[in-house]
Amino acid sequence: MRMLKFSFAFLVTFAVVMFYYIWITDKYSTGDVFSQPSLGKVVSNEIETRQFSSTIKFTSQNLQVQFVTENNGSDTLKDRSEVASRDPVRPLINLDLQDVDVEELSRRLVVVTAFSENHRLEVMGMIGTVQNHMPATRVIAYDLGIDPRYLSKLRRLCNLEVRPFEFHRYPSHVSVLMKFAWKPIIIKEALNEFGVIFWADASVRFQDSLITLLPFAKEHHGYFSKIHSYTPLSAGSLSAPALHNFFLTHRKMFAYFGIKRKRYAKSPNTPHVAANRQLVINSTTVQEKVIKPLYACAMDENCIGPPGAVRGNHMFDASALLLIFYKYWPREFNRDNDHVADMDRVTRMHRESDDWSQAKLCEV
Repeated sequence: MRMLKFSFAFLVTFAVVMFYYIWITDKYSTGDVFSQPSLGKVVSNEIETRQFSSTIKFTSQNLQVQFVTENNGSDTLKDRSEVASRDPVRPLINLDLQDVDVEELSRRLVVVTAFSENHRLEVMGMIGTVQNHMPATRVIAYDLGIDPRYLSKLRRLCNLEVRPFEFHRYPSHVSVLMKFAWKPIIIKEALNEFGVIFWADASVRFQDSLITLLPFAKEHHGYFSKIHSYTPLSAGSLSAPALHNFFLTHRKMFAYFGIKRKRYAKSPNTPHVAANRQLVINSTTVQEKVIKPLYACAMDENCIGPPGAVRGNHMFDASALLLIFYKYWPREFNRDNDHVADMDRVTRMHRESDDWSQAKLCEV
């Protein structure tokens, strides 16, 4: 008799659970929300990052989803409908399946930058070198806080389009310019619009056309940047004069990505990828290996700018790029295939504003 009561109770409980499961599945299978929770992905295939726990809080049916993660404690990554771009990835250029002509890539290429008022003259020097060496190439500049008095003149510069960056669409930490969360967001947005971009900080100067670098980007599935060094211990030498970003990456970012700091320091291949100049083609490989995890990090303050991170001990987007290549794209670059000399031939850094007058005005 006791066994019958237990069986009956079990069947009733099972029926209730199944009914609730069917009701929940039907309620949230609207197309906006995934039909099957996929660990490590945010809704709409936008972001692929760390492994997420299965704790999901639906705060509304129009895609306000909070993922609760477990990584040396607990932190959260929120993806709100008004924050995360849900535009499809386009135009996708799958270099692994087709050989795209360099001339076609060059026609699609735009130079992308962003700046606030304190870098206005500096960026004009960069724009002047684009006009000089690539007169047919457009420059897309995102306004991060330009003095309105100068906007009309900026918009008269040849081949320049100035766009406002819509801070209100993103979490509040993106508005803190020195956390540089805006940069991965802009790179993703521009890449999905144009297909081929060269991100250039205000201090970049061009010495030749970018078309000569496109074959190297193709060689690496659509990504090419300057590699400063490959191990923390080699930094500071004549062959790698720049300080490796290992020394300027906060410990909490290592923890966020689940990377052991001591193991990283001893690794023979930890490329220090320059974040100030990046040639990017919108390939599947680049999206999965770089853009999605970088964007995910930018959207989460605990990743891009963890507590205690300041300019003296952390490089924000550059630190994220450092760890993303180590974790998601190891051994893609090495000293035999990084073409550093070619990047240095085409670009250089000039952190001054003494050449701003090179930028040419066009009558509108």
